[in-house]
Amino acid sequence: MKHLLTTLLTSLILIGAAFGSGKHAPEITDSARQQAAIQQLNGSSNQIAVYVKGAICSSCAIGVRKKISKLDFVDRTQFKKGISMDAKTQLILVGVKTGSAPDPALIKKAVADAGYEAPYYFEIIKGKAIRKTIK
Repeated sequence: MKHLLTTLLTSLILIGAAFGSGKHAPEITDSARQQAAIQQLNGSSNQIAVYVKGAICSSCAIGVRKKISKLDFVDRTQFKKGISMDAKTQLILVGVKTGSAPDPALIKKAVADAGYEAPYYFEIIKGKAIRKTIK
């Protein structure tokens, strides 16, 4: 019985360590997210910022990164395999290959396959950050 209790306690400690403190960033407003996207994109026309609803910790990015980085238009030389995540804003930056265009339908599917929702993204067009709904 003592061995079972020790094993259970050790498992709970390891699980707690794997998932951190359990504290996540509070949800921010859409306008704050848009401002963050503008700053993160920094005028770059070869990146997009995808809002991934529910991606609130760095562990969330793992599955999303794996799925999105496989898309043909992703520039894997940018960021980490083409993807960077900001858990505070729930924005995933995606590097886009020069001469390519992001495919919103493929992004939405990749994010859904990772277990999340991607309702919209931001991209820089003629120097302005434009929000686009993903249908």
